[in-house]
Amino acid sequence: GNEHRKFIPTNVYPTRDGYVFLAIGSDVQWRRLTAIPKFACVANEVRATNEGRHAEREAIHRDMAAVTAGHTADEILADLRAATIPATRILDIRQVRELPQLRDRLTRTTMPDGRVVHMQPMAVDLDGARTELPFAPKYGADTGRVLAEAGYSTHEVDALRSDGVIA
Repeated sequence: GNEHRKFIPTNVYPTRDGYVFLAIGSDVQWRRLTAIPKFACVANEVRATNEGRHAEREAIHRDMAAVTAGHTADEILADLRAATIPATRILDIRQVRELPQLRDRLTRTTMPDGRVVHMQPMAVDLDGARTELPFAPKYGADTGRVLAEAGYSTHEVDALRSDGVIA
């Protein structure tokens, strides 16, 4: 999951319009979090230390989610950033695709019906690398040709196909 096993609360929490991830890695950050008016309700004496927060981890996650679910991600992030607490919005696939850092690096292919499908960027950046990739052939479409190139006769390929050995 997204929960940190030692530093609490460090996790993903729901908002009215998505999710946010925040990380509390110290008692100082916890005090800054609970000084934010909307998060004051998650504070108590036990939770003042990370050891205490560890003991109440499940309750803290419930309490944090109850707070964040009542606000938009932008509202939560504005408060957390003002308190210098590490936090970010969780993006869905569409939002990730639209990031300026990725948008022009995505690969794509054209489906047989003409639809363009955007896919992940190449694993490494190479000057001149293709970003338009051919659509993969149907399963087994090239089997006969490949086996013929390997020296199989049409009769042998047909026998393999009828025996269910190849597609």
